[in-house]
Amino acid sequence: DEHVLARARRARLTIATFDRALEPKRGGRKVSTMSWGTAQALQSSLRIPDLIVDRGGQGKEAMVRVLGRRPSDVLVKVRRIAL
Repeated sequence: DEHVLARARRARLTIATFDRALEPKRGGRKVSTMSWGTAQALQSSLRIPDLIVDRGGQGKEAMVRVLGRRPSDVLVKVRRIAL
């Protein structure tokens, strides 16, 4: 939600997002939003972001993916958001 994003911005974490409306279909079926959305967010970023935001859609939950080189990197970022 916006509260989480506001805390992430205050923690000076970089945020990337993507538009689900642009998600392509293959053979009448949608591709995996997890992989497609992540690829779209990474392609639109100048560098690897700390977070990838998926705002969800009709019948789809919103989520935030936290990226890091190591699990400890991810934990540090989550703590920065939570505190």
